[in-house]
Amino acid sequence: MLLSTLREHELVITPQEIDEIVEATLKEADVKIAGKIDFEEFKAIVSKTPYVLTHLTLNISNIVAEYGEENDVSFKTPRV
Repeated sequence: MLLSTLREHELVITPQEIDEIVEATLKEADVKIAGKIDFEEFKAIVSKTPYVLTHLTLNISNIVAEYGEENDVSFKTPRV
């Protein structure tokens, strides 16, 4: 998801920077089970930094269109 979001927003971040972002997020949000964020932890981090959600949205139509082009698949609904 993170990579798709970065591509959609045309953000260039190195793999090391991605690792640092993930590590920092887990360190701040993950307080119950190591390596996993439950819904309550997710709500807590979002309430502190709501702007994060603006960068974690995807336009699914672009993803579907890209997949269709790369795999020669049509997702158009036939009209009767």
